[in-house]
Amino acid sequence: MDLVDQAEDRIEAELERAIAAARGVVPHGEGPKECKKCGELIEQARRELGYAICLDCAELLEHNAIGLRLTGIGL
Repeated sequence: MDLVDQAEDRIEAELERAIAAARGVVPHGEGPKECKKCGELIEQARRELGYAICLDCAELLEHNAIGLRLTGIGL
């Protein structure tokens, strides 16, 4: 397995984790008041949409996922 194959496998695994995490925050009534990642309070608007993590943690997860994709393709 060469480096490209390893990078593709890593990207695929990260995307699968991101999809699984996203499925866990599909709106289904008011979500928890505290973020599952950091424990801080989740903004009311996000809770009403059923999210289980705060905006800061969501942005960090997205940033990390983008970084993995860029790293995986050699950028």
